[in-house]
Amino acid sequence: MFRNDPQRTGVYHTSRVRQLNGVKWKFKAGGAITSSPTVADGKVYVGSEGQSLYAIDAQTGKQVWTFGLEDEMTSSPAIADGMVYFSGHRKTPYSGDIFYALDMHTGSIKWEYLAGAELTAPQSICCDETDKLRVRIRLSGGDLQPSPVIVDGTAYFGSDYLYALDSKTGKEKWEFYMQCCVSSSAAIGEGVAYFASHLGTLYAVNLGTGIDEWRYYTEHGGIESSPAVMNGLVYIGGDDGNFRAIDVRTGNEKWSLDVGSRITSSPAIADGLIFFGSDGGYMYALDVNTGTQKWKFQAGGMIESSPSIADGVVYFGSTDGYLYALNLQTGQEQWQFKTDGPIISSPTIADGVIYFGSKDGYLYALH
Repeated sequence: MFRNDPQRTGVYHTSRVRQLNGVKWKFKAGGAITSSPTVADGKVYVGSEGQSLYAIDAQTGKQVWTFGLEDEMTSSPAIADGMVYFSGHRKTPYSGDIFYALDMHTGSIKWEYLAGAELTAPQSICCDETDKLRVRIRLSGGDLQPSPVIVDGTAYFGSDYLYALDSKTGKEKWEFYMQCCVSSSAAIGEGVAYFASHLGTLYAVNLGTGIDEWRYYTEHGGIESSPAVMNGLVYIGGDDGNFRAIDVRTGNEKWSLDVGSRITSSPAIADGLIFFGSDGGYMYALDVNTGTQKWKFQAGGMIESSPSIADGVVYFGSTDGYLYALNLQTGQEQWQFKTDGPIISSPTIADGVIYFGSKDGYLYALH
């Protein structure tokens, strides 16, 4: 799943790529890949803007099956109980986000759930809590496809609402209404889902009841970064350039840091540090308890890719087309790898191999 665990920590418990040997294989998709891959049972699952979800053999890079969609796929798939879950977009006969559950071995549909259906154009008005018009955004499809998380037999995914569905049947358990659409992938911690809206509100919703426990409001801008939760704090970046740590019990801010540029990269947490990128081109490492900066590294472009961590190394992509590997403690560059397009996809690490997509239309496996 996106960020590897329900808490969205971005940590992979596998060996790192100590020295880059090169490309193990690369797979050409039908369009740019901004979806982050998921590896399970010897296969790599990833979506593309070419309107397809692919299952690819992790050893050979050969296609096992593909599932066609009506629109581009930027959601990152989740795997549980023999099924692959992801969000897509249906254009006809109704416009709306659609949540799929497929057999992970064959790609056949187990069930599907249509959310946010509307007969008119795919543009909708997004209002704040006082019903004052703030922004106009696209509520479904395109770049708005939060990635699902599966916990204890329930699939949680965001669209116009946050939905909780039975993961085996697709039957709705509850939906959480909000004044604007879900813009981030939910993180799960101790019975609570944490997620954000395009209007800059961070929500904490009880998994048992579907009722919010608190809301945190940013003063300026929206939130596109997904939260991570650990040790009583939920961490998230904002379009206003602030990275925040929020107390999970009260919803009060513990600390924040203004990095001066938009943050859409989602954080990773390891060894008492939290890592995230910014549109200013920096990867930051902060102390999780105080927000004190330990180091920062400048890439050659914006960092919208979310960092992934394995065995003391931080991996991430940049719009300059490079995948970077940095020492977790020092920020020193270990190596870099160039593709022919911007990298928005977040890396997945499994068995000493790094999988990630590029806007050049390839899924890469590096070792």
